[in-house]
Formats: sequence, structure tokens, C-alpha cells
Amino acid sequence: MNFCLHKSDYFMFDKHLNNIYNLDGINGIYQYLLYCHLTYIENPNTHMELTWDKNKNTFSYKNSNILNIECIFNMTRKRYLARKYICIWKQKCIPLKIANKYDLYMNDFESNDTLYLISDRKQFRFTSYELIHIFVSALEYHEDIIPGPKYPKNPYTNRYFNIQECSDIYAFISSRVHKVPDIIQYFYLNHFDMLMFYQMCEPFLNFRACRNHCRDLNLTNKTKHLGLMFKTFEIYDPPSREFIRLYTKNHFDSIETLFTYFLYQFHYNNNVLFIIHIKHYLTVLNREIKILGKSYRKIYKKISI
Repeated sequence: MNFCLHKSDYFMFDKHLNNIYNLDGINGIYQYLLYCHLTYIENPNTHMELTWDKNKNTFSYKNSNILNIECIFNMTRKRYLARKYICIWKQKCIPLKIANKYDLYMNDFESNDTLYLISDRKQFRFTSYELIHIFVSALEYHEDIIPGPKYPKNPYTNRYFNIQECSDIYAFISSRVHKVPDIIQYFYLNHFDMLMFYQMCEPFLNFRACRNHCRDLNLTNKTKHLGLMFKTFEIYDPPSREFIRLYTKNHFDSIETLFTYFLYQFHYNNNVLFIIHIKHYLTVLNREIKILGKSYRKIYKKISI
């Protein structure tokens, strides 16, 4: 069975519409539809054409823009029905194959936490945890502290998820988890448009890039950077490297928060007052590290003995 569904078949009854569709596809048709609508609103009584009125069963004059709009509606309806028929026919005659037996972590799928996405006549299964990881990793992609969000991809086909798939994924995630991650919610509120998402959420992405960069630092690097901060802000009588390492090891999260705040304020905000805040915080932290460092050293010595 052969279907002749070339581009010219959809709008072959109007040569002008046919040329627009062949050049720009359905987006060109939508733009021309908007143009006809606005032109008709501005000048409703111009460009009148004699045409056959099916309702009155006689000839009458009608605006050419209205005729184009009616033709577009009829042809897009036929286009939709033709594609729907092909999809139904393919589903009945060509069975879909399940592409992945296990998830990305080599675990079995659970029936109550599985989303099916179809691509290239194959069914790909995903869990809510996988999809959250795919979206967050792509949207929070960064190089050092510079955000560079990427559009999420299907890891099995390396193709970008389309808008319909993103909508299905968001609906699936929101029904399976208690709280959808903030960055996925922002992506949804910006209609899965990457440019709009980056422009509207740039401060949030900058902060996340700083935070993720600090999370990637290991204990040695955090100890080194904290020592450099004491030296840069000229803190009087800074603690020893050993005390800094012991304090960082026991207060990993608080040091990470300090680094995130410093990087974000220094690179993305013009507020000079944060330097005073940081210096005051480091002065207080200097005393705390010296007090706690001695007790930590005693504890680790007793454990080693």
C-alpha cells in the first residue's frame, strides 16, 4: 500500500499556498494565515473575488483573504486526517518494538513508573528518576561558573525531545514525584523554548552554575580555596592548613555555601557590600576554625590510636 503524501498534495488546490508550503512548510502557512487575518481586519472591503457560495447556492463576492483562510483550514484538516490515518494504519500493521529492556542504570522497569516514548518505530521506556536526571543534567550544564543549558536529548537516539514529548515528560514527572525540580518547572513555564528559558532565567542559571561548580570541588580543592580567601581578604592570623582541612571535612556543606555566595556575588552582582560581608564572615570563621580545629585534631588522634 502506497501513500502519496508529498508536500504539494496538501495545498495543491491553490498554487500560491502550494508554493509557500513547499518553501517554508507548515510554519510558512501559519505565518501567511496570520498575514491574511491582519490584512482582512485592516481592509475588510478590499480584494473582493467572485466565488461560489455553497450555503446560498449562488455566486457572490467574498474577500480574498477570507477565501485563503478557509482554504488553509480545509487543507490543514485534510493534512491532519491523512497523518492520523497513517499513524493508525502503522500501529495496526507494523508492531512497535521495545528498544530498551532495562533502564539506564540496568534496573528492571516498574509498571507504575514507566513512560513510553515512540521514535523510529521503536518504544523507549523511561522512569521518572531517569527523566529528571536527563533534564536537570542538560538544563544545568555549565563550564566552570558559566551556564550553558542544552536542550534535553533522548539518550538512546541522541535526538532532541520535541515539544510534545517534553509536555508528556513533564506531565509524567509531575504525577510521579512530590515536587518537580525548579529548573524543570522554569523550562515548562517558558514553553520548552530554550532561548526564552535562558533569557528569563539567567540569574537563576548563573547561581546554579556557581553552586554546581562548588559541588564539584573535592576536599583538597576546597581547603586550598578557603586558604586563598583568608589570604586575599587579608584576615589577621589565619588558621593553619591542617585546621582548615579538618574544618572543611566536618562542615563540607557550609563551606560549599560560602564559595557559592562568593562566586555568584563576585561575578554576577555589582554589589560592593558583599566584600564587607565576606570579610566579616571570614573573621568570625577564623576564630571558629581555630577553636574547633584543636578539638577535631584531638578526636582524630584518639581514633588513630
